[in-house]
Amino acid sequence: MSIKNDTKTFLGFIDEPIDSLKINKEEEEEDDYPYSTKIGGSPIWCAQPPNHLKDLKCNMCSSNLSFLLQAYCPLNSLPDYERNFYVFVCPSNECNPLSSGWRVIKCLDPLKEEEEDLQNEQIEDKVQELHQQNVIEKPLDDWGVEDSDDWGISSTTTTTTTTTASVTNSIDQLLKIRDDAIKEEKKRIKEEEQQKKNNNKINIEDDCINEEEIISGVIIPDDKSNKFQSCTLFIDEESIYTKKDKKSSNKNNNNNEESDLNQSILKKYQGIENTFGDESAEWSDETYEYVKDRVFSKFIKKISFAPDQCLRYSYGGKPLPMTAEGVKLLTFNQINNLPPHCSICNSVKVFEFQILSTLIAQIKLRDPLDPKKNQLEFSNAFIYTCPNNCFDKQKDTFNNVIYNEETIKIEKSI
Repeated sequence: MSIKNDTKTFLGFIDEPIDSLKINKEEEEEDDYPYSTKIGGSPIWCAQPPNHLKDLKCNMCSSNLSFLLQAYCPLNSLPDYERNFYVFVCPSNECNPLSSGWRVIKCLDPLKEEEEDLQNEQIEDKVQELHQQNVIEKPLDDWGVEDSDDWGISSTTTTTTTTTASVTNSIDQLLKIRDDAIKEEKKRIKEEEQQKKNNNKINIEDDCINEEEIISGVIIPDDKSNKFQSCTLFIDEESIYTKKDKKSSNKNNNNNEESDLNQSILKKYQGIENTFGDESAEWSDETYEYVKDRVFSKFIKKISFAPDQCLRYSYGGKPLPMTAEGVKLLTFNQINNLPPHCSICNSVKVFEFQILSTLIAQIKLRDPLDPKKNQLEFSNAFIYTCPNNCFDKQKDTFNNVIYNEETIKIEKSI
């Protein structure tokens, strides 16, 4: 299931591994289909990105950022573009607990249908020209006199009875000419486009290529951000998990290993919740402790339906903080916590999705021998975007694709 709804809440779960450290390097190559949602590996750009995105650095320590997540997030309210998000994080646990140690790049890729519509318009224009050129002109006689006999005498009176039939035949002929011209022109353009794609495609093994196979993204060779093993993200609606006796709950129970993982994650959070409860008893007179316990309880209750979720998508919806500090982080005001604004239209940015710390226990490193430099420490990462999807045409457009940066807020680990 793809994320394509502007009102529903979707959950993301780590699914099948895409790659592993194999001996055969050829088998290690990732699929380059760009409109996918996945964890780790290398980002699959919709088109060749600008140089400054090929080697992103941490704003705090200037080390190379690690690619964490790619999310395909089209919107019904933005039908002319595909939307991808690329999330990068600093591997240092001194930087990743802070927003400065993260970067989020949004990609807007114009739909190919726009090009087809333009081609169809061009075909119609050509047909109109052809139509005008093929209008049946009235023939000239031997004396150069229009519609007359050999002596220059008009033959109009002798052809009156056949006028209606002639006009009908002429219209039928013109319609046939137009239809044939449209078919030929479309066929020619499709053949030219297919030939171009075939020339640019290397090692095509199947002549019958469908649209998904033709669409390919760009993976940067020797990508320095490739630090985590790559896995697909399975996307499903939250409503499925919040209802009892649904197939999703049965699916989790059928797999013992997956069920153990869910219980392990949930116990970890419940253990923290118990700690909060003890603190709340000690500081029963403090409103802050009451709020802290209530916020965490709400978080636990919300994710308990699907404890292994690592992504929550709710465009324009409400984020789900884990702590009272997270609530403060996301409670914007005009005094000491200004809401994020779009630098182009100045609109207040809206919540789009969040990455949960449940991901930390499930994601695997490519280099497990160096855990200190690749240790993630955060509770939640909240991504906010411009509601109008603004971009600077001159600055942000590269190879007909738009790349710009969006806002991320990090809730510190407990």
